[in-house]
Amino acid sequence: MADNALGRLKLPASQITETGIIPNTPYYELPAGLMVPLIAAEQREYKPLNPAQLRLPLPKFPDENFLRMIDSYYGQDGKVRDNDGWDREFIDTFIGQKEALAERIQTKLRVDN
Repeated sequence: MADNALGRLKLPASQITETGIIPNTPYYELPAGLMVPLIAAEQREYKPLNPAQLRLPLPKFPDENFLRMIDSYYGQDGKVRDNDGWDREFIDTFIGQKEALAERIQTKLRVDN
């Protein structure tokens, strides 16, 4: 899947490394978060970063589970929803579990007293 994703980018092979994609944008125009992997956890003193080591993350396309969750969120999963978009079966199950828990707590309190 990663090979397919990289193929879609149409980048020269020289720009793709194991750690990411070599950016063709000046380092000062890149997101600051790209510097994080260059800072060692044990590093305590200031050490200048080498902008040539900055890498863009490799693209990841969504997997089937993620796409199912998106469809579910937008109501395309065929489940019955209320006016606020909540899955009716989920709400009924949640309320049933909550009532069962409340009943167990009440029973335990009666037994303990």
